Amino acid sequence: NINQDEEVMVPSMITQPFVENALWHGLRNKPKKQFLKIIYAETENKLSITITDNGIGRAAAEKIKQEKLGMDQHESRGTILMQNRLSILERQLNIEIDLTITDELDKEGKAAGTTVHLMFPNNL
Repeated sequence: NINQDEEVMVPSMITQPFVENALWHGLRNKPKKQFLKIIYAETENKLSITITDNGIGRAAAEKIKQEKLGMDQHESRGTILMQNRLSILERQLNIEIDLTITDELDKEGKAAGTTVHLMFPNNL
């Protein structure tokens, strides 16, 4: 059993868009040895969420999306919408939410996946 004092509330739909992006855009287009890792950790009164995949990377996924849609100037709106949503949560709850998206590279400098890191107070 978890005491109420031990519960950490996560605003709804915070991780879902990032996990969905990893699956649909990064891992779906990678032929084998796919992984997706989601880590929730509490440190210094903050909740840290890290979502890591070893997909094809954001640039390659964007290129595939542009080719499929036949658009030269396609703009991905998912990340922009999530950044707007986080900004609204910051204002509504008077908190600070840190979002970092890192393109991972292998030893040869080629795309090796994406890491999304979110950090916000655990007392929401």
